[in-house]
Amino acid sequence: MFSKIYTNRNYYSRYRRFWLLVILNGLFTFAGTGQIKDMGLPFINNYNKNTYKASNQNWSIAQNDKGFLYFGNNDGLLEFDGSYWELYPLPKRTILRSILAKGDTIFAGAFEEIGYFVPGGDGKMHFNSLVHLIPEYFRAFDEIWKIHNTSSGIVFQSFRFLFVFNNHQIKVIEPFSTFTQSFLVNGNAYIIDRKKG
Repeated sequence: MFSKIYTNRNYYSRYRRFWLLVILNGLFTFAGTGQIKDMGLPFINNYNKNTYKASNQNWSIAQNDKGFLYFGNNDGLLEFDGSYWELYPLPKRTILRSILAKGDTIFAGAFEEIGYFVPGGDGKMHFNSLVHLIPEYFRAFDEIWKIHNTSSGIVFQSFRFLFVFNNHQIKVIEPFSTFTQSFLVNGNAYIIDRKKG
C-alpha cells in the first residue's frame, strides 16, 4: 500500500510539473510577441477602391517633396496625403497612364494629352495642358506611357513620338518605327525603338 501511495504521488508530481511547463512556455511565447518593434520590412496598408473612391486600376505612382503620394489612375490623378484621398480627373476624362513629380508639379500623360498639375490657392491641384505647344500634325499621339525628368527637359514617351518639354517649348522626336520602352539612367533617357533598338 505504501508503494501505491508513493507511485500516485510521483504520478501527480509529474503531471503538475508537465502542466506547469506548458503554461510557462505559453506565457513566455506570448509575452515575447508583445515586444515586436517596427523594424525590417515596412508594414503594408492596403486601400481598396471604396476607400479612395476611384477606379481599381493604377498605372503609375510618384511622390512630391512634401511626401504626398500621387497615382495615375483610370479616373484621373489620385492624391494621398497620408490621411485623405483626393481625385482630380483630366478635362477629357481620359485614363491617366503616367505621372512624374518635380517639386510641387505633377507632370501627367494620357491619351493625346500631356500637361501638369500644380496646386492652386485653394489647395487643390489644377491641370494645365501642354498640347497647344505641340504642332498640329503631331497631336494624334496615342497614350503617354512614361515621363522622365532629364537635363534636356521633361520627356513624354508615347509609341509614336517623344515630346521634350523645356523652356515652355516642345520638341518632337519621331521614331524609326515605334518607341516601345524608355528608361531613365543617371539623368539620361534611353529609348528603345522597335526596329533600331
